[in-house]
Amino acid sequence: EDPDLSNDSNFKPDPNLVKSNPYIAVIIPIPSLNKQIVPFGFMIIGLNLTLNFDDDYKRYIEMIGGTLTCNIRQLQAQLKAKEAEALENLHAAQNVFFPGH
Repeated sequence: EDPDLSNDSNFKPDPNLVKSNPYIAVIIPIPSLNKQIVPFGFMIIGLNLTLNFDDDYKRYIEMIGGTLTCNIRQLQAQLKAKEAEALENLHAAQNVFFPGH
């Protein structure tokens, strides 16, 4: 069974655990833009087993998750703006070819 490291700020892996399971990771949900219950996705970050999983390490991982979330939201906003512009151009073209509609 995998250890629960979510609340253990003094985590230092057992060398036997490292040999048998060198891949320990944290899963961070990426919230959806419209605050739905279902997240946009998840980010999986492998932990450095030579470091303590302390509050600084947790904040660093949370900072990475926050940065990723911010970048995804900016890209989504840019895509929405381009989509709106394309739709506006389509309506303008329709008015040229089909006046009065």
